[in-house]
Amino acid sequence: MSYYRNGVLNVDGDWVYSVDACKDEYLMKYPVVIEQESLKTHIRRIVARFKDTGSVSKGKPTRRPEVSEDVVDDLRTRMEQSPKKFLSKLSLQSGVPYSTCQKIVKKKLHMHPYKISLVQELQPADFPRRVQYCHWFQANMDDNRILDLLFFSDEAWFHLSGYVNSQNFRIWSTENPHAFEETPLHAMKVGVWLAVSRRRFIGPIFFQETINAARYREHILDVFVNQLLPEELESGYFQQDGATAHTTRENLRYLEEFYDDRIIRANPECPPPSIS
Repeated sequence: MSYYRNGVLNVDGDWVYSVDACKDEYLMKYPVVIEQESLKTHIRRIVARFKDTGSVSKGKPTRRPEVSEDVVDDLRTRMEQSPKKFLSKLSLQSGVPYSTCQKIVKKKLHMHPYKISLVQELQPADFPRRVQYCHWFQANMDDNRILDLLFFSDEAWFHLSGYVNSQNFRIWSTENPHAFEETPLHAMKVGVWLAVSRRRFIGPIFFQETINAARYREHILDVFVNQLLPEELESGYFQQDGATAHTTRENLRYLEEFYDDRIIRANPECPPPSIS
């Protein structure tokens, strides 16, 4: 080895070895373009490895000890008892490092963090009403007209300047560029209302202002009712959600003038009748 081949005996009788001499011999034999300080660092590392292990070869990398089955079973029990638990809290409670918890939960327990859907809260009184409605609807499915005469309605807002999802809005860089994207304080948007039956739809009706009871009646219900056919007025049904602007006494009385008790809504006062 060049490092030991270029040693010299000092006045005290000790052998002294030079990294620089080893480097110079290497460059004479292999005249390649290489940064000299990096070469010297590499030589020192090889010499230290030889002194420690007696070999210049890299040893096998040390592996982390395998996690015991007891730890896996403990994490499985904790996740089954509290499946909404954050992995950081699981790590804190179990004393297992976060990265280890993450690997065990994904690779050994085969769990995946599924997104939870948000739905409307139901009260105890809602369940029998829903069952009652399903029975009524199923019984009337024999009459093929019901889907032709039943209008489902809904409204939604659409942003005209696009929508920025902060969860995946990222910029790749080696350093933080402190990038930003300007968004208007009051983004332009338009509201759309539509009523749909099996054979046709009424609308869309566009609006820009927040819908209150008066606007809902004057700008939406009036337009909707004036486009209904005689048989739809006589035997049809109308569904709307339970928004406050939709269910004021004035608006319900207005709808009852045309639909009587054939309105599908939240908290109905009486069950819908069959089509005669």
